[in-house]
Amino acid sequence: MDYYSKQLIDLLNDDEHKEYRKTLYSKLNADINEIFVYYLVPLSNLIQIINDGGIKCRSNLGNSFEDLSGQNVQSIRAKINIEFVDSIRKNIHQCINLFLNPINYTFIAFQRKALFNSFKLNKPLDKPV
Repeated sequence: MDYYSKQLIDLLNDDEHKEYRKTLYSKLNADINEIFVYYLVPLSNLIQIINDGGIKCRSNLGNSFEDLSGQNVQSIRAKINIEFVDSIRKNIHQCINLFLNPINYTFIAFQRKALFNSFKLNKPLDKPV
């Protein structure tokens, strides 16, 4: 977990900020005692994750996965390095993206590209599980 994610989770658990947490959670219709982290993946990749025994970062996957991301975004991200609290630097593709909000721009982009690919390749969409 990076520094900012830890700060956010600490803030959401801090008694001093309980009123902010109550407001945020009520707007999300969420239980104030729970925190969720989301990972977005096409169904075909989920099967591979289960077979491989876990989630891998992009740089360890090669070409063996269905990529619903925008390639222009990925080329920009390939140049981004992250410095963690313990002064370890990693390229963003050496990390796994987890989301605190299930409805985000990545989710919307994945939906759009999956829909486009289904028409282009004449194959059915992955059904939600």
